[in-house]
Amino acid sequence: MLIVEDTPALLSKLKKLYRTIFESRGFDSVMIEEAVSFSEGIALARGAQKNPYDFVSLDVNLGHADVTGLNVLGAFKRFQSAWMVALLTGVEADTSLDTTMGKANADILRKQLRRDAYAQFPAERLIVVEKPSEKEDSQTRERLLTNKLSDIAGVYEAIAKNRYIFRPINVDGLKQVTGASGNDKFVKTRKVAWQVRFNCGDIRTIEEITGFETFREMLSMDSDDVLPIQRAMVVEPKRSKGEKRVKVLLAESTHDFAKHFNQRGFNWSALSAEKQEALALQLAPKLRRYVDLRKQQSLDGPGRKQLNSLKAELGPLADKAFSYDADRDDDDDGDNFQEENEEHSHATIQNAFNTNEVQLSGSDMVKRPGGLGKDGPDRWNFSARKKRAIKALREEGFLEFADHMEAYVKPNRGKWSYNPPHPIEWTTTPP
Repeated sequence: MLIVEDTPALLSKLKKLYRTIFESRGFDSVMIEEAVSFSEGIALARGAQKNPYDFVSLDVNLGHADVTGLNVLGAFKRFQSAWMVALLTGVEADTSLDTTMGKANADILRKQLRRDAYAQFPAERLIVVEKPSEKEDSQTRERLLTNKLSDIAGVYEAIAKNRYIFRPINVDGLKQVTGASGNDKFVKTRKVAWQVRFNCGDIRTIEEITGFETFREMLSMDSDDVLPIQRAMVVEPKRSKGEKRVKVLLAESTHDFAKHFNQRGFNWSALSAEKQEALALQLAPKLRRYVDLRKQQSLDGPGRKQLNSLKAELGPLADKAFSYDADRDDDDDGDNFQEENEEHSHATIQNAFNTNEVQLSGSDMVKRPGGLGKDGPDRWNFSARKKRAIKALREEGFLEFADHMEAYVKPNRGKWSYNPPHPIEWTTTPP
């Protein structure tokens, strides 16, 4: 923590009280830095960008007419170098400020202090606390100060769990679609998005991407736990693999889509390109199901019946979807080891298993009898997930978080671990 206070006696007292109070709440190692001027405070704020302060106690009146603790507060926001700040001030009741700043400026500061403070720093991580009045006797002042600092520590303890957030949320909305009669209507939609905050940055919401569920699982594990590849492949739900494919099919086979929807009462040619695409995307689950059924070696009675029904319903789109799927391995769900290892094609992997290469027990490697082990498809797929998730985080501006995950998510013979150098309490449970 950092204490910015220009009164030596109060600075000494604050250090003693804060240490006692935080240690009584279970914070074993309380390291306190100090600054006695606004220039020192700003310099420390700038220098803490890579290792932000957990907590800052900041005085407002630092003995200058033109700058105050609010300038230091703005620096902590600008450099994202403090998680929580307690603005410990006496200016609202202290007339000595008139001498330092002049009565007019002092009056403005008193009236606008809280408004300006909350404009300088995230409100949920800032608390403005008035110092005990100098009119009280010393014993009463110390008792009141101790109580106020205890309250501050309680607030810190409560919000500390929101410093590192990586969790899914449901986002409800409305989508405009064209009904069978050709009239537009709105239907309710729900999709998954992710709330993300790393360290002292702002919390933001970004789109779902394959790999996020895997990261979430790892962030919620104990530090000595590991994530086997097999469990990782179950944790990550299968995304709709069809949307990208349907868009390509739509571009290649517009006539077939037109025929399909015209037969169902839609005037395809009268629809805008956006509405045509929205209608086409509604077929994605059926096309995906049809392809999955076609890939199966044998089908029971109900499965065969469903396949025939889908083929009749989809018409020429069915075989086009299967051909497109069979010729490509670039599924939207990101489980594409070719993205990581271009030299390992799907045919190469199948050939490897056909020549008696076997999965090593408890590993994500394959081995030919008498030969050396090498990375297997599960390893490549998982690596592709990691790569895609980290790329998405970087694109959204979470550079430090992406670097952090790249550095501390590591494989070890089929077991992936997340082991940062310092304990981080992640919030991964949906709100």
